[in-house]
Amino acid sequence: MTFKQQLREKLIKDLGRGSLCAKWQKRKGPIALELRESFGWSPKYYRKRLVELTKVVETQMCAKQWDEINFSHVPSLAMSRYSKAFGKNAADAFTEFKTKLKSGDKSVKVNAGAVYPYDITKNVKYGDSDLADEQWKALPNFIGDAMVLPLVDVSGSMTTPAGGYNSKSGVSCLDVAVSLGLYCSDKNTGPFKDLFLTFSTKPKFVHLTGTLSQKIKQMNKSNWEMSTNLHGAFEEILRVAKTNDVAAKDMPQVLLIMSDMQFNQCTRFDDSAMQMIRRKYKDAGYETPQVVFWNLNAADNVPVKFDEKGVALVSGFSPSIMKSVLAADMDGFTPEGIMKKAVMSDRYAL
Repeated sequence: MTFKQQLREKLIKDLGRGSLCAKWQKRKGPIALELRESFGWSPKYYRKRLVELTKVVETQMCAKQWDEINFSHVPSLAMSRYSKAFGKNAADAFTEFKTKLKSGDKSVKVNAGAVYPYDITKNVKYGDSDLADEQWKALPNFIGDAMVLPLVDVSGSMTTPAGGYNSKSGVSCLDVAVSLGLYCSDKNTGPFKDLFLTFSTKPKFVHLTGTLSQKIKQMNKSNWEMSTNLHGAFEEILRVAKTNDVAAKDMPQVLLIMSDMQFNQCTRFDDSAMQMIRRKYKDAGYETPQVVFWNLNAADNVPVKFDEKGVALVSGFSPSIMKSVLAADMDGFTPEGIMKKAVMSDRYAL
């Protein structure tokens, strides 16, 4: 059987299952023509058959088949976008679904594999906060057992669009910073779980409590100043650790600074200052954490050199980026080293 025949057989099999394969199948053009002719279908029957096989939530919504929607099968992003519509048009069924979710009923589930944290936090404000709580719990853990302590910038400049002023993402730097900071603090374990550092000249720990919406409000209202004292962040971590007799294994491994990079103070240090901080950590029996600058605004303010050891530069919106950062070895923990770790993947092999 030739590759073309194998592909045809697979398409027939996948189309028989309907749903996503039929949804994204070409309706017209040379690919659609070749596929239709290989099936021996007329143009009218081909289009009709694809419509019949396309059973996705948007199709059911347009057909007003609200009672036939299986909420456990709704994709993660669609669930965030349509939760208000579900609550309005299938109130009883959707309420029952959420009640079962909260009770831990294994007969239902909420999908969160393809949704970003900021999609969920936006749903708290514009959609269904109860559902957002359950989606948040279902988010995959890209951090694992690593201790990643977030330092979150909530200054006024963070209301600009994430990805730059010309970005059409519809998401602000603040949305991303708060959601990713909350994600890291939530996934942490040990003494630093549910903690984050303020973006300030005198960084302070804030302990997040309550529901998802309450934690978001705490982060948005946290103290901020026009600069970040990186040394102060290290010293505050050490102060808390020594005061509470935190074991070395429970110390943060990574200090994650999420900002639009419109600051200067945090980068004003020399080798002797970093050596002093490392010495303080060593004297206290701890390893100095690595520093990650997460640029949310595509700004041209580069806070470190490409070969600066112990630091990394990343950008983007997804927490899965942390997998590349955390996979780097200590010797290769430089902006250039992290970049090479990400691109030297088998998926990019030619």
